[in-house]
Amino acid sequence: MEYKRQQDVLNYEKLEDMLEDMPEFMRIFVDGCREDLMSSRSIIGYVGDLNTFFYYLEKRHHLSKSDLTIKTLEDLTPLELSGFKGFLQAYEKDGTIYQNGKAAINRKLVAVRQLYERLYNLDLIEKDPSRKLEFIPRKAEDREHHVIALEKGEVRGLKDTVRKGTGLTKSQISHNKVNELRDDAIITLLLSTGIRVSECVGLDLEDVSVDKKTIKIIRKGRTKTQELHINDETALVLFRYIMEGRKPSATDPEALFISKKGQRITVRSVQRLVQKYAKASGTDKKISCHKLRSTYGTNLYEATRDLNAVAERLGHASIETSRTYVRSSSDIDRENASLDIYAED
Repeated sequence: MEYKRQQDVLNYEKLEDMLEDMPEFMRIFVDGCREDLMSSRSIIGYVGDLNTFFYYLEKRHHLSKSDLTIKTLEDLTPLELSGFKGFLQAYEKDGTIYQNGKAAINRKLVAVRQLYERLYNLDLIEKDPSRKLEFIPRKAEDREHHVIALEKGEVRGLKDTVRKGTGLTKSQISHNKVNELRDDAIITLLLSTGIRVSECVGLDLEDVSVDKKTIKIIRKGRTKTQELHINDETALVLFRYIMEGRKPSATDPEALFISKKGQRITVRSVQRLVQKYAKASGTDKKISCHKLRSTYGTNLYEATRDLNAVAERLGHASIETSRTYVRSSSDIDRENASLDIYAED
């Protein structure tokens, strides 16, 4: 669990650097986010989005960032705030053109509303012009959610690629032999638990109990550990990796998964190895670590039809988040249309 704390320390150091060039009231905002136990990565995201908002005020309304005050924010009109949406579609900064789609624009609008809401709830402003700030509506076809997940055959193909080298080049097979047990343990763990890649790389050796068939992780945005049960296959590949494939790290002796450089493996490294094996497995789907999480969530729901079970296993704070793993109504309708409901037993 030390890894999670180390990452938080680094993220809060980054936040301090970001806040040096921002209005003083942003410290009030960040402190409030921390009190709400928001993850350090999420806070960085909000602060970055709000920095873009301040850049908009600087360019469009000639308000220097250093001169921005809480009173300045309160006096902005809903029309001035609404102009931020159009600005985000395309703007230039330091010689680079930035463009945002609907989802990115709405995310930045959420950050603005969060800032105003926190200041209002603390009685630091008497009115909140952001309440009239409307999000960009999504078209019906955009709202139709399509889950990208591997089918059972594709899951088997992915595992075969890791364990047998199916589809890999000669150089990849040579490299694969060195890290086969580690990579097998990582991909099997992601597929069988749905944990986030950050939770995976944050695992320490002591967090794994092969005998009890459990792992302990710290969920996103939380401080307490959660114990998750693992199946027989996952326990076996973890045991093999720990006993036969793991080489202790001199720099991080507690880390479970070690890189070829002898350090705790990084999120980016896991993302690259997942993409490598997925491409070699022959699937035409664009697979990432998050898609393996989607695969687990989708298949768990298909097997249980229990959104509460999905939310618990994936560590979702809200059951509504788990609904993203329910296949779209059009997919289900297409399957139902092909059923022979009058077939005789």
